[in-house]
Amino acid sequence: MRLGFEASNINPSVFNKAIQIDGCFIELMNNIKSADIHLPSKPVIVSGMIDVDDLKIHYKIQVIEDDLVSRKLDPVQGQIITLDRSHVIMAYDESIAFFSSLEGKVAYVSHSLVTMYDGQYYPLNRLSLLFCTRSSEVLSRISGAIPADEKWGIDTTINVEIAKQKRDFIVTNVVPNSILLIDGPYLAGDGSFTFNESINDMIKKGVLPIFIVKNSAGIVPIII
Repeated sequence: MRLGFEASNINPSVFNKAIQIDGCFIELMNNIKSADIHLPSKPVIVSGMIDVDDLKIHYKIQVIEDDLVSRKLDPVQGQIITLDRSHVIMAYDESIAFFSSLEGKVAYVSHSLVTMYDGQYYPLNRLSLLFCTRSSEVLSRISGAIPADEKWGIDTTINVEIAKQKRDFIVTNVVPNSILLIDGPYLAGDGSFTFNESINDMIKKGVLPIFIVKNSAGIVPIII
């Protein structure tokens, strides 16, 4: 079975397999503790959805629900593809734990990218920590904190930073000539943020990005 995006002579050593911790993670965590910021013991956990606004670019949105056709998937065919050494299949997802306080908002983010090749799995995970606040006084006490954008507020500002991390993580680690499955909608939440620029970069590397949506609150469920 030929999909059009094919790899050849792949050495599995090119696949990143590790748990990475952002260089500022520990320092920011200690700075938050030192500033005596009181965070709740239980976070609000979000998986696979980032709601952001991009005010610089305008997009034309076309409703396609009426044109969607249901297709019955064959797991056997899928397994055959995964065992075919001419195909590299990668999958991305993120999980986010939010901690809100009077001083600001903390996001603990786990970016995950799993590569499947020749029946083997190669997991890559990157952990990051973000803190966003409106207070100039809190900013002066916490090195590495992000000031909230006046127009966006705390929630959208921190989501934009998470989206930037997501794009950089995917583009940096995706393997050329691979199929990339991304859990989540092409357009997310109430924002208009898309992966247009990143998609162009990936396609130049021979990467086929596929956005998978189910039970999503996205504006338009799209599979590219």
